[in-house]
Amino acid sequence: METMMRKKTLLALLLAMFVLAGCTDGNISLVQDGTMNGYESTTIGKAFEASFDSPKWEAFETAKGQRVVEFSGKISKTLHDNWVALYMGEYDALIQQGNALAAQVNYVNVGRSIVGNEKFDQFIKTYSDQGYDNPERAALQDAIGGWYVWQAGSPVKFQWVINADGKTFQLSHWESPAWKLPAGTMNLKMILDHIYR
Repeated sequence: METMMRKKTLLALLLAMFVLAGCTDGNISLVQDGTMNGYESTTIGKAFEASFDSPKWEAFETAKGQRVVEFSGKISKTLHDNWVALYMGEYDALIQQGNALAAQVNYVNVGRSIVGNEKFDQFIKTYSDQGYDNPERAALQDAIGGWYVWQAGSPVKFQWVINADGKTFQLSHWESPAWKLPAGTMNLKMILDHIYR
């Protein structure tokens, strides 16, 4: 009788584990196959797995019963390089528009603040000695490329909360040291725009 009771208890526990695993897998699939407002061109799963190295999806429930899906990964070299190209493209656009002052204030001064004036001036001298047409631009690219913003290998984490209806969800948390700027932190729109670009 006692052995039969143990078998039933064990069977009930195994069944509960399978049901729980099915729920968490379903929550992960819900988010992976879903889209976010303003970013409907592809699924969340495809966008995030293509943008980050070592992608990992997990689901859990909080003490208050909220069902959460979490994505973690690391910024890929491609994502970092695309950010540098975007930054330098904005600098180039200002130069082409004849707005060197805005390029200086908004871009070159940021490069100087990243590596320091002395090192930035050394970069300029090195590129000038090598015959570069625009040694300041080359120095800026070096400073930005080595900067920690969107730095390859930086860890990222996103969390979505599954709504009570079990069919919809919302992004509730995002974090990475790679999104810190000298004046604060990148906003969510800037982050998502770059991921989905």
